[in-house]
Amino acid sequence: MHKILYVLVCSNKDLYCEQCILSIMSAKKNSPDSKITLLVDDQTRICIEQIPTKKQILHLVDEFISVPRPQNFTGMETSRYLKTKMREFVKGNFLYIDSDTIICESLNEIENTPFDLGAILDQHMNLSQSTHAIVSKDHIKEVSHLDELVNYEKYFNGGVLWVRDVESNHKFFKDWHNNWLQSRSKGIRTDMPALALANYQNNFAIQELDGIWNCQIWFGANYLSKAKIIHYFTSIDSFTGGYSTFSTDLPLKIQSGKQLDELDWQKIQNARNSFPIPNAIIAGADYEIYRSSLCGILRALYRKKKLFSMLERMPLSIRILRAKIMFKRK
Repeated sequence: MHKILYVLVCSNKDLYCEQCILSIMSAKKNSPDSKITLLVDDQTRICIEQIPTKKQILHLVDEFISVPRPQNFTGMETSRYLKTKMREFVKGNFLYIDSDTIICESLNEIENTPFDLGAILDQHMNLSQSTHAIVSKDHIKEVSHLDELVNYEKYFNGGVLWVRDVESNHKFFKDWHNNWLQSRSKGIRTDMPALALANYQNNFAIQELDGIWNCQIWFGANYLSKAKIIHYFTSIDSFTGGYSTFSTDLPLKIQSGKQLDELDWQKIQNARNSFPIPNAIIAGADYEIYRSSLCGILRALYRKKKLFSMLERMPLSIRILRAKIMFKRK
């Protein structure tokens, strides 16, 4: 029997523990046979034990593992440290799941996966098509110095990983961890470029899972209706359209010490339909505009509402003038 594995690094100043509690609660509701393991560092363990609303997580898991935090590591770095070494700390087959997720269905079928190491493409698309292609390719180049790898299109998201307890995976994770340490020394603290290099070093060992196992909510429209795991990304905030019911609203309620009520559970059970309104699915040319640098500048300007409104009036005036001219010609 496999384990469901979460890695948690938190403090009294964030909602990471509460988001993890919410994800575990949804797993216990919708995949009740799953055995849950929680891997933390010692500073996170102390934080959990000292705060009653966080301490409840200990009663939700079947296995609790605490390891020392490396000296001078930030919380983010510690999270990546644990994640890249989790194969060493946890025995048996496991399905690793990021904390910023909601479990929608039973996860037992993962046992039937015909390969030892599985993941889903980042943003459900080839690397060259992703919204962060330029940055990711630059990081891969910095970490690997391999043009071949920079141009390799299968760039896997580390948010959900199927990992059997086999020798080849132990080697894979050692490579991933060592790559990440090198990456960290170069100021690149994210773990996915190091994961891509480990995949290259191990003859592209990662096999592609169905997107339903890690439906990355803003890019997974084709997988949403059957999604087993919704990955809503805490890095996408409410300003840019975050999945705030699960990233902030319910975690804040847990943090306050309140019990989730029937309405809250209805939201969890209806997690596939929790997009903020208004919303839209974009594709084709609109998607290319969305991921362009020009659009990035506009998003940044939008935070300055007055300046954005002033700039918006200029092309609006031109459109109105053009419409008037066309009307007179008729």
